[in-house]
Amino acid sequence: MRSVAAALILISLVLAGAGYGTWAIYQDTETSSGNYVQAGTLDIYLTDHTTDANQQWLVLNSYPRTDEDNPGQSSWMGSGQIKVHNDGSLRGDHIELAFKFKCYEDDDGDVFVSPTYPYDFTYDSSKHTIGPESDTNQSGIGDWLKEIKLTKLNYGLSSNRETTYNLLNGLCMADGDSECTMNDLALSVIKLPSDYTPLTDGNEYGLIQMDFEIIDTGTPQNDWQGDVCELIVQVALAQDPSQTVLSPGGVEVILPSSN
Repeated sequence: MRSVAAALILISLVLAGAGYGTWAIYQDTETSSGNYVQAGTLDIYLTDHTTDANQQWLVLNSYPRTDEDNPGQSSWMGSGQIKVHNDGSLRGDHIELAFKFKCYEDDDGDVFVSPTYPYDFTYDSSKHTIGPESDTNQSGIGDWLKEIKLTKLNYGLSSNRETTYNLLNGLCMADGDSECTMNDLALSVIKLPSDYTPLTDGNEYGLIQMDFEIIDTGTPQNDWQGDVCELIVQVALAQDPSQTVLSPGGVEVILPSSN
């Protein structure tokens, strides 16, 4: 009797299990929306104290011994400086600086609408006449950039949370001699420590300050009479310490056309 009862129970379970196949299959769908992946931004911009950062260093009619404190007959527009603002959502890791020079021999060294009062320092292409009529040696720009001495090149933060950083440290030997000149700038990329990257709250900025003078070498310097060099400052913000964004700007010498 026990074996028969067990067989009947087993048959009942099998039939009950077979009955589940006729039931509806449960399902449920839920939706989660509004999920996004948003990339951060690295965004720096440059100004002077009021507007853009163009023409921060402008010296006209320069000659040996021209400097800010003793301009003589030159037109010196003062010490230059550039503000570096961080307008992105990411602070980034470090700031890099590079300096490019575009130089040529102008027949009179005058390429602006009016370098005398009332001043108008708008570039005038009609006055861009590649000479070299006033260059005795007619030898390109010669060693002119080696004869423009840097007397200050600093970077600081408006918040003063870090001490002023002397950018000339490690720069002056770029061209093989110990004098700090514009030629060293052309051959270098300056990578600032990460602590000097401006914060993104809009209340802090970095400040590049540079002063220079035209030195007297004690020998004739006729090879740069009438020469003109445009200084182009490049500023980059890198995301990672392993990155090097910029390359040395170098010097581009534009020679007279052979046509």
